[in-house]
Amino acid sequence: VIPILDRQTQTAQIMTGGLDLLRNVPDDVAGALSKNPDIKVSPTRSSDYIYFTLDAQGRSGRTELKDARVRKAIIMAIDREKIAREIVSGGEVAEMLDAICFPFTVACAPSTKPYPYNPAEARRLLAEAGHPGGFEMPLFAHAPMKDVAVAMSGDLLKVGIKATVQSMTISIYQKARQDGKL
Repeated sequence: VIPILDRQTQTAQIMTGGLDLLRNVPDDVAGALSKNPDIKVSPTRSSDYIYFTLDAQGRSGRTELKDARVRKAIIMAIDREKIAREIVSGGEVAEMLDAICFPFTVACAPSTKPYPYNPAEARRLLAEAGHPGGFEMPLFAHAPMKDVAVAMSGDLLKVGIKATVQSMTISIYQKARQDGKL
């Protein structure tokens, strides 16, 4: 196993035989690689899942997210199905989860569904919460999920939230989250 964070280096390595296997390849790269007769691209199911958290307690010093209407608006602004289908590698076979666990996970029985994608309702909630023009916020992601975060920021921008994606290694991400900085 070789940790290579840079996507271009990963692609170059697989194309030149430096790697035998590459996971979580962005769809556009997978499409290009599939044209190479020496490389086989296979979407597969996995037990990986993608999630993000919202700082409802305001530990990071951001007060907007303490308002439940703002958090609901953020969730409703993100088109989860489109991101899964068009951005997530292998999204065409991905399972859309209702919780941060799979149905086969012991003691995982979500009783609610995520709020549906509804940008008009998201804009209304933001206005009701005192942010009719939206606001600016950082959107933190560990490096392999940067493309997902960029897609999310595009959805958020459509409702007035200007989210700036900040990519970091998983260890830095976990430490910042633990310290309440995200």
